[in-house]
Amino acid sequence: MKQTPTRGGDQPLILSDKQGFDRRWFAPNLKAVYVPSRYEQVEEYVASALSEFGHDVKIASGRHCYENFVYNDSTRAIIDMSAINQAGFDAERNAYFVDAGCENWSAYRVLLNRYGKTLPAGSCYSVGAGGHISGGGYGLLSRLHGLTVDHLSAVDIVTWDAALGQAKLRHVSEHSSSQEERDLFWALRGAGCGNFGVIVRYYFAKLPDAPDYATQWSFAWDWDKIDQKTFDRLLDLYAEICAGMPNTDFSLLKLNHVSNGQIGLLVQFAALPGVSFQQHCQQVDARVRALEKRFAAIAPAAALQRPMGGHPGWMHTTHSHLNPQHLTYLEALQTVNGSGPNQFGKYKSAYMNKAFPSCQKHQIYTWLHHQPEGMDKDALKQSLLQVRRCWTGPTATTAISPARSRAIPGCIPRW
Repeated sequence: MKQTPTRGGDQPLILSDKQGFDRRWFAPNLKAVYVPSRYEQVEEYVASALSEFGHDVKIASGRHCYENFVYNDSTRAIIDMSAINQAGFDAERNAYFVDAGCENWSAYRVLLNRYGKTLPAGSCYSVGAGGHISGGGYGLLSRLHGLTVDHLSAVDIVTWDAALGQAKLRHVSEHSSSQEERDLFWALRGAGCGNFGVIVRYYFAKLPDAPDYATQWSFAWDWDKIDQKTFDRLLDLYAEICAGMPNTDFSLLKLNHVSNGQIGLLVQFAALPGVSFQQHCQQVDARVRALEKRFAAIAPAAALQRPMGGHPGWMHTTHSHLNPQHLTYLEALQTVNGSGPNQFGKYKSAYMNKAFPSCQKHQIYTWLHHQPEGMDKDALKQSLLQVRRCWTGPTATTAISPARSRAIPGCIPRW
């Protein structure tokens, strides 16, 4: 039976239906939004939307897609999974679960407070599990526990049978009886982000124990104290420190545009199981003192004066002084758990095999000082190159620009 959309049928669309977190993208031709609140509705809405709008149907959960995969000129209908948003433990399937519409912060709180578990997922509180986990699910504990999708044991997904014109809810895993479903589960663990159906729920047979404690340390350097030589030395030292960083630690170097006034560094030190709070604090304090000494030999540190932009958090939520903050793990999640306001940005990420060579450092410094003609002097305050430590091998870089995207010419990095 054909289902009336939640909005766009009897109820009119609202403006926010047509855009997500990134305000660059808009769906001007949107006609209908379907918001299922129970499993059987997903099947019904998928069937109705595809019958009415064909290939012009898109799926959203937290609306944080950085590109225009959901919000674009071709989008005529959206299946919004935000009302299916629980997390917990399914006794019948003997597995933890996170619904597609569940946002990071809700999943973290339930898994930690009820079960003492966590996901190595992202820090931005309003990111929905649907696209985040199918895209890998990278976060501050990924150096220790891998990607969230690495822990996936099963998925509930609604698929479409074009020959029969039917939508079908399936529970797929590597133990499914049919090879087709085992192949589908394999694909859902890394062969595409939301391309195979509408994911309703993720299952995890096992999850990592949440750390008891985590320490966060953030500070900045004032741009007026940094010339090209100092900048080069900071990047070299950061790469050297990252090479020896234990997997419990996560670091993020935020190379903001000069109009921001500062560049910043955020480090999280997660406690290992069995380590007391006192032991953790002593170990981290000693490491912080050693790092402070090495950085101070290059440039004086300063407290953060303004938002740093980018992810995780927005670095206006972190403590704005130079001392490490020893926190419970829940407090640590809360501290960097800020997406910031909706943005108008371009995000590009890559993995590096080694430290920046001289030509790249020169180009980065040059473009972080460039002011495009005719642009307001404050327009690039949230533009930055974000460098974070991932696994023992590569380092990741993310270029973020709320105004425009510019390539850095003159040198081809080894990504």
